[in-house]
Amino acid sequence: MRKCSMKSLVRKTLKRIEISAVAFKEGEEIVLTFGGSGIRPIFDFVRENAQQLDKYAGLYWGDRVVGKASALILLLIKPTYIYGKLMSEEAIKVFKEHEVPFGFGKKVPYIMNMKHDGMCPFEKAVLDIDAPLKALQKIGQVFENFKKK
Repeated sequence: MRKCSMKSLVRKTLKRIEISAVAFKEGEEIVLTFGGSGIRPIFDFVRENAQQLDKYAGLYWGDRVVGKASALILLLIKPTYIYGKLMSEEAIKVFKEHEVPFGFGKKVPYIMNMKHDGMCPFEKAVLDIDAPLKALQKIGQVFENFKKK
C-alpha cells in the first residue's frame, strides 16, 4: 500500500474529522487540532504561544477557511505547507509573496462574514496590512470591538 503525501494527509484529515484546523509533523504525526470556527482558534493559539512559536515551525497546516487574516497569522508559525478547503485570493497572494507552499479546495475572491452578506470583518481589517504582527494586533482589535457591541 502506498503511503500518502503529507499534503494529501492534511486534506484528507480535514474531510474526515470534524475539526476546523489541523497541523502535522513530517511523518504523519498529528501535532495540533482545533475545534471552533472562524479565525479564533488560530488567533488564540498564536497569542498564547507567542514566545515558543519556533517550536511549531515546519508543520503542515490545514484549515477549513483561509483568508488573508489567517494567512498572515500562519506566517508567524513558519509552516512548511498550508492547505485551505476554502481560500481567498488575498490569502493566495500572501503565500506567494512569502514563498509558502499552499493548496486549496476552492478559491474565492474573499471570505464571507457569518451572515454571508459581505466580507469577513477580519479579512476586511487586514486588506491593507502585509506585516503578520501588525495583522495580529489588528485582528485583536476587531475581537475587542466585538466584545463592546
